[in-house]
Amino acid sequence: TLAAVAGGAQICQNISVSPSGTSYRDGNCNLIASILPTGGSPVSNSVNVCTKLDTGATKRGTTILYAARKYDIEPLLNPYPATSTADVTLYYLQSEFDNFNLKAADSGHKLLPTGSADATGISNLLLRQFHGTGTNPLNYTGPSEDFTTATSGFTVTWNATRSWWEVKVPVTGFSGFYLSAALATVLPISIEYFKGVQTDNRHILSWKANCSSASVTFEIQRSTDGQHFTPINNITASQARCSQPFEFIDNHPARGINYYRIKIIDIDGKSSYSNLISLTLKTKGIELVSLSPNPVIKNNPVLKINTADNSIVNIV
Repeated sequence: TLAAVAGGAQICQNISVSPSGTSYRDGNCNLIASILPTGGSPVSNSVNVCTKLDTGATKRGTTILYAARKYDIEPLLNPYPATSTADVTLYYLQSEFDNFNLKAADSGHKLLPTGSADATGISNLLLRQFHGTGTNPLNYTGPSEDFTTATSGFTVTWNATRSWWEVKVPVTGFSGFYLSAALATVLPISIEYFKGVQTDNRHILSWKANCSSASVTFEIQRSTDGQHFTPINNITASQARCSQPFEFIDNHPARGINYYRIKIIDIDGKSSYSNLISLTLKTKGIELVSLSPNPVIKNNPVLKINTADNSIVNIV
């Protein structure tokens, strides 16, 4: 059985990797991922391997739809974790692909495999690796890298005995792995920029788009956690108006961090999302923003706090 349950906690195992390869498992022997040291600088020593299964496919605050299962793999004691090499095998259930496919069309993606014989679906599969440390595609400290079946050494195989998909990827450096599919079409609207500033406890959002659609609707959305968004305004514009800059003022932002994005809807009802920006409504007191990684597994965690006061903070 594969480790992790939908909506459950992150499952990890931290053990040394064998030169002949190691399968990482939870306390009940359920499989997380497998690592085979290969390449010019084979990974060695202790590796922390984690997986988490969300309740369904989600965009995770970005414009890209990702499957529910994510992986984080990090060498802990290797002298050069950023350059160590290996073949990593990640595992997915067909039900996870099916859930992604239910949302793929609305998100502008092609379909993942619908079964073991679906060669087109296999070729659509895209695995995105985020280098560095982080907790979601928005905050990894390093660049991202995409793998497809056109990448040398990358394979997608159906294991009929175990009834799961095995995705093998050759990596240099480790970190976060998120599965998606190729984009189906390019929408006739693109965002040139989306940014914001804070003035007198108000958040002023501005953006500019490039449009070939006869009409476009911009739905401004806000979130306090970067995951769950609520519409706060919408603007519909003609093609001529769309080429000019836009501005919206949020006169009543929430206390603390406010995340903003724009849902872009063309005349045919197809939609996409802008980049994500965050603005902090500074108030008195101190607020914990994030701790990464959580739980802390090595000696360089990153703690972020918000404070409007210039004061000493004692953190235990």
